[in-house]
Amino acid sequence: MSEKIDKILQKDILSIMLKDQESVFKLRKLIEPDYFSVRAHRYLFKKIIEHHNKHGELFSKKLLLLKINKIKDKDNMSYLKKKLLSLYQRKVES
Repeated sequence: MSEKIDKILQKDILSIMLKDQESVFKLRKLIEPDYFSVRAHRYLFKKIIEHHNKHGELFSKKLLLLKINKIKDKDNMSYLKKKLLSLYQRKVES
């Protein structure tokens, strides 16, 4: 069984990974998707890693919106937007 990360820490980790490519490179080796207890956070973590592995660049807000807007379930689409879009503006104290 994997350990879960605190919800606030989940947001901080994802916010950092959305802004800093070096952090993506380091954290993808340390963190597993199952460490995220919030389904939306797990989804975003997987998308960040997939995109970084394929393109070697950060996962943009525009790309996230494109991925979310392809989801047919409107409730799921709204849930993901509500949980994830604010992470691009989140301030993380070091």
